[in-house]
Amino acid sequence: MALVAVKASRGERVKKTAWVILFLSLLWMVLWMWQQPSSQSQRMAMQSSVAVKSIVQMIIQKHGGKRIVLKLQQGQWRMANGDLAVQDATLRLLDDLTSMQVIRVVTRKYDFDADLGLLKRGVSVQCLDAQGVVLLDVTVGKQGSDLLSTYIRRADSDAVVAVNRTLVWQVKRSKKAWKATEKVEP
Repeated sequence: MALVAVKASRGERVKKTAWVILFLSLLWMVLWMWQQPSSQSQRMAMQSSVAVKSIVQMIIQKHGGKRIVLKLQQGQWRMANGDLAVQDATLRLLDDLTSMQVIRVVTRKYDFDADLGLLKRGVSVQCLDAQGVVLLDVTVGKQGSDLLSTYIRRADSDAVVAVNRTLVWQVKRSKKAWKATEKVEP
C-alpha cells in the first residue's frame, strides 16, 4: 500500500512540475510578445528616411531651460558659440535618433504626459538639414519600465511611443557636458 502511495505522489510531482514549466513558458511568451508591435497599426514611421549625413544642426531644449545648439562645421560638431562639441556623444545621439524603432504605441492621450516624463522633465530635440528644414522633431520623455526603451512623442503626432533606444541620459546632458575639453599644446 505504501509503495502505491509513493508512486502516486511522484506522479503528482511530475505533473505539478510540468504545469509550472508550462506556466513559465507561457509567461515568457506573453512578455516577449508584449515587447513586439502587435500589428502594422502600432508601427509608426520614425522618419526612417532621415540619414545622419543629412543632419547639420541639432537643437536640444529642456523644459524651461536654455537651448543647446550643435552645428556641423567643416566636418566637426560645434556648439553655437563655435566651441568644439564632444564628437562621439553627438554622433551617438544622432545615430540613436535616426535608427530608433518603435516598440509599441503607449498612448494617444495627453492625460499621461506627466507620468511619461513628457512635460516638466521632457526634452525637445530637433534635427535640421542645411536649408533649415526640420527632419526630426521629438519630445523625449523618461525611460521605459524595461530601462532599455524611451518614451517619445513626435511633434506631428498625438501618439506617445516607446522606442528601442535609451535617449534620456544623452539629451539631458548639460551645456558644459556637451563642450569638448580641448587640450592646448605648448
